[in-house]
Amino acid sequence: MQYDVVSLKLWLHTVAAVLTKIMGKN
Repeated sequence: MQYDVVSLKLWLHTVAAVLTKIMGKN
């Protein structure tokens, strides 16, 4: 179960990073 939590956190972190890059370009 902990692996799922870690994967979710990593996924959210990746999404946040992508959104930050998009916001930076705009």
